[in-house]
Amino acid sequence: MELLDFIFGTGFGEKIASGDEFVLGLIGAGILIILVVLGVRVVYATAIVGLLGLVTMLGWTGGAGNAGMIPYAKGTIYALSVLPMFILIGFLAFHAGMTEALFDAAKKWFGWVPGGLAVATVFATAGFAAVSGASTATAAVFARVAIPEMLKNDYDPRLAAGVVAAGGTLASLIPPSAILVIYAIIVEESIGRLLVAGFIPGIVSAIIYALLIIFMAKRNPKLGPPVTGFSWGERMSSVPGTFPVIAVIIIIFTSMYTGWATPTEAGALGAFLVFVMALVGGMKWPTLRSAIL
Repeated sequence: MELLDFIFGTGFGEKIASGDEFVLGLIGAGILIILVVLGVRVVYATAIVGLLGLVTMLGWTGGAGNAGMIPYAKGTIYALSVLPMFILIGFLAFHAGMTEALFDAAKKWFGWVPGGLAVATVFATAGFAAVSGASTATAAVFARVAIPEMLKNDYDPRLAAGVVAAGGTLASLIPPSAILVIYAIIVEESIGRLLVAGFIPGIVSAIIYALLIIFMAKRNPKLGPPVTGFSWGERMSSVPGTFPVIAVIIIIFTSMYTGWATPTEAGALGAFLVFVMALVGGMKWPTLRSAIL
């Protein structure tokens, strides 16, 4: 509490120690927001606030000691190994061209509705989220794939960027969600059960996003005009390009839901399958190296 007395004046630490730990939490949150607004990277801002909080509650010796031990102890949990597996799946799929095939199929099947490319982006991000698990990776991939296509078709830039950003958040719900993995570890719940439980809410969210885009584009056609001209033959021919992603999704979900594989094993299996599919599809070493990096 000496740190609080030093910053806020003598006696402040005693008030916190007397039971109002909620105030301490608010102070920490406030400092975190200020640091982020000032441009401090989130990783450093949270580290600073966490260290100050531990020192405040435990003193310099205990706080500094825990600050050195806790990150290592939490970062070496075996369950976290599921994250690089699923992130690898996403980047292998992107560099193998599976992402573009997914978006192309969605565009041909849903492009005719108002805001069709935006709707296609939502469903394509949902499909990619089911093999990636990382919101940032999903948003980054479709920023390259979908936004140029929407801008080329005279979509409102705000809608194009907003759809990709919102679609990226679907990876927080749709398994294999990295956030759900971390949350399961924190609350000591089953990772597999939480991942499976996020599937239906994620799909419902994607449908709601799509309906909202259609409603907005119908009210203001300048936001996103429909894209027409695709024959049924073109639509059907785009479907096989989605099979690799669909196959990986089915295998991952089936193995986790039936208990045949743990989430980490399912992630490793999915990464291996995408790797094999990428090699069969002609992936060369420079592309593979980029995906792994």
